[in-house]
Amino acid sequence: MRATKQYVASFTFSNFGGLQTVSEEPLSDESLDILSRFGKVFDLTYTRFNDLKQAETQAREAQIEGALERVRSMTMAMHNSGDLENIVISLFDEVMKLGLDKSMRCGIGILEGHEGMETRSVNSKSDGTLELRVGMLNMTIHPMLVGLKKAWKKGSKSYSYNYSTEDVRKYYEALNNEPEYPFNANLEKLPEREYHQSFFYSSGIIFSFSKNPISEESSKILARFAAVFGQTYRRYLDLQKAEKQAREATIESALERVRASSMAMHKSEQLPETSQVLFEQFALLGNLPDRISICIIKEEENLIELWATDQIGSQLDHRYWGSLEEAT
Repeated sequence: MRATKQYVASFTFSNFGGLQTVSEEPLSDESLDILSRFGKVFDLTYTRFNDLKQAETQAREAQIEGALERVRSMTMAMHNSGDLENIVISLFDEVMKLGLDKSMRCGIGILEGHEGMETRSVNSKSDGTLELRVGMLNMTIHPMLVGLKKAWKKGSKSYSYNYSTEDVRKYYEALNNEPEYPFNANLEKLPEREYHQSFFYSSGIIFSFSKNPISEESSKILARFAAVFGQTYRRYLDLQKAEKQAREATIESALERVRASSMAMHKSEQLPETSQVLFEQFALLGNLPDRISICIIKEEENLIELWATDQIGSQLDHRYWGSLEEAT
């Protein structure tokens, strides 16, 4: 077969590229002029395309950053550790509003300070509301969980695991048998394959399960939410510590009032009045039993002296005597 000549004509535009033709005959001057003019028009078209693409990227970034900022704001507005649950629900609400992979199921795991993993997963109920489930998961019941904890301990940024048909069943059977994990999968409706992806923060992970590998954009967004939740969890720990310290200070103040009342006693008959202070402080700490009793053992007399409060525990006004031998 005889080789044929080919004529190539190229017309560049800006720094983006160009138009090119290949023909067996040289192009006429008119054709070259027309192609040159079309090249200039496409130059404008491509410039417009890049401008729109950049604007869309900026708009998407603003949308993502807005979602992250709302979670940050809720974090800074936390007044007590109990606010964490609402923030977890809001975080995943923001994730879903960003339109990530629809088959994705997400949750949060806290590994710091636990042999297992304290989990918080959010599920959509039939009425469209979000439901939070909290549980503790043994990290030795499946190879995925073993590998996940090892990766977190090594300081990795992420971890992935792909389940085959039999592996999917083994994993969910293990979850169903976990006593402290509120999960009950229907083993007859499991997918043939499932993909796990986790994104780490210092104290744990944000995890996802999906029917297909999640997109690169979804991975980047979840990694950013993991970093934000890391800040949320540190704030939660700080509040929890402050609450514990405040509670201890309240208890110590109540004990000091009882001590002061005891030291102010001048005679034994004042025991009922002094004990009433104890009951009042006990109640102020959030403990209010129906009745409280004080037992005084008198070994030399082989007796027990029992003082009991009234029905609401506010006044020590019932005194009883009993034999020490009968009480034992």
